[in-house]
Amino acid sequence: MNARGSEPEREPPHNLEAEQAVIGAILQDPEMLPKVRPYLEYGDFFNRYNGVIYRAMLHLLDKRIRPDTVTLIDLLQKGDTKKDWLEASGGFEYLSACINSVPTAVHILNYAEIVRDCAIRRRYINAGANVINLGYDTLRELPDMVSAARQAIDEAGAVSTPNGYASMTSTMGAVWD
Repeated sequence: MNARGSEPEREPPHNLEAEQAVIGAILQDPEMLPKVRPYLEYGDFFNRYNGVIYRAMLHLLDKRIRPDTVTLIDLLQKGDTKKDWLEASGGFEYLSACINSVPTAVHILNYAEIVRDCAIRRRYINAGANVINLGYDTLRELPDMVSAARQAIDEAGAVSTPNGYASMTSTMGAVWD
């Protein structure tokens, strides 16, 4: 139940299997990372381990280092003075589980789409909560409140595309055309 006792608490949308499949597919075939990079950001991952791993993979790619298991583990073990990144990413066992979670890297774009869709849904949930809070802010002028609410919804719907960011409405409009 929630604080009001009216309905059970709900978990934000996520699909851990799809997240692991993205990570596992990249570890199986590092050439897949540039294919999903335009569509996924490390913050799109619900699971913290997956976000840390994906961010490290992007770091390797930016340094023109092939993001395979060996280079990834090397980077994660180096960490920094504050944190052991290998431990923060779930360790060797978790990386192995990711690799074993996907039979082939061929369907990575399908897995990435699932991860991105869940991330967008979570952003809309957060935007909705912000809009509710704006509605309760009686000190704010109504036109300012409406403008801030529209901006929150527009920002939640901004999705990464190969050409930068686009609003969800324009992206869906392109799909329907």
